[in-house]
Amino acid sequence: MIRLTAVSGFGGKAPACFLVETGDKRILLDLGAGPDVGAVVDVSDVGPVNALILSHGHPDHWGGLDRLPMIGAPPVYASLPLLARLPGGLAGRDLPLGSSRVAGIPVTAGRAGHAPDGLWIHFDIGGGLLYMGDHCHESDVFAIDPPPPSELVVVDASYGADDTPQAERVAALDAALNQGSALLPVPAYGRGAEIALHLARLGRLPSLCPVMRSALRAMATDAAAWLKDGIAEHLLRIAAEAPDIGDRAAVTLASGATCEDGPAAEWAARWENTAEPAILFTGHVPSGTPAARLIATGRARRVRWNVHPRISDLTALVGAVGARIVVPAFCGPADIAAVAAMFGPAVHVASAEGFPYTL
Repeated sequence: MIRLTAVSGFGGKAPACFLVETGDKRILLDLGAGPDVGAVVDVSDVGPVNALILSHGHPDHWGGLDRLPMIGAPPVYASLPLLARLPGGLAGRDLPLGSSRVAGIPVTAGRAGHAPDGLWIHFDIGGGLLYMGDHCHESDVFAIDPPPPSELVVVDASYGADDTPQAERVAALDAALNQGSALLPVPAYGRGAEIALHLARLGRLPSLCPVMRSALRAMATDAAAWLKDGIAEHLLRIAAEAPDIGDRAAVTLASGATCEDGPAAEWAARWENTAEPAILFTGHVPSGTPAARLIATGRARRVRWNVHPRISDLTALVGAVGARIVVPAFCGPADIAAVAAMFGPAVHVASAEGFPYTL
């Protein structure tokens, strides 16, 4: 028997945290913080766990690591590229691609297409439980592996029932960039690399902050196994040839997706009261962030770049793994209802009243 409880991450864009229990073993999947300012996971009722598995290196999935003592200070499992970037002093253990064991439980891990350290995790018990973390099926940079059959699957429903393809998103961004110079605050270990590659292919090398340049080099070397074939050499060339931030190239990529910290915060503040460059946010804009304020005042705008699955990706995934129960994570009640309407009657879509789900 295997049981799933949503500690956080179901019913809204909240930090990720799910509890899996089987036999006498308890494993936590992700322990995030954010994306809204001040959002944290309440683990006061979770109790001790045998292990924590991190799906990838974005703060809404690992930013709550300061709460490890509250759950018994378990060993932390993650991909090697992520372990290399986590705060020091953790009992980090490699969760390799393919089959392994965590706390004696057989698991399989595969690349999730969202980040240069991202994993989906499959518990090889009974009909199978699959946790996709954040996943994407449209990236030109990050590879995604097909997961195995799973009776219960936790999917990334950040976009709800939206089905706008990446090609349309890219065209909208290109149109915005053709209007003049622009600052794009981005996560260095994520869509920053995707946008940099897109611009380089157009012959429009962006200027880079030092964090972004270092991240491209790290992805091309330490995380090359997470990239699609042939991409590492392109990222290394961009890192070597792109101008430094401040040189006023047509496009500037700066680390710090919401301008709360990092070089993006510095340069957005420097350019906030100037007419140029345009400030364009390409991802989720959490409440209480400088990004939200800049958009509210009209100084910036949002032009989405897909890094999460569309509804057609979700329906294809659910059909491919043969899921009977689907948990749409990271979206609100209205989006959950819209997602549920897209699946056939053979698929049960989770509700808050249904937890914990048992197989």
